[in-house]
Amino acid sequence: MALTNLTKEQNEELREMHVEAMDVLEELKKAIKMGDKLADQLGLIAFVRAKVYYELGDFERDSRFRE
Repeated sequence: MALTNLTKEQNEELREMHVEAMDVLEELKKAIKMGDKLADQLGLIAFVRAKVYYELGDFERDSRFRE
């Protein structure tokens, strides 16, 4: 559920944080595929952050984001 009455700037900041979290997840993917447990946990955290930012804002999700 998106937050109501967000300013354009607030919504843009949420979108930027969403993209940043997806960038972190992309960086961790190779280590995750190699079975790195810490990378797997950090990847899950990055995914959850991206999901929360997306759900709070009102913008197109990053194309790398799959629910």
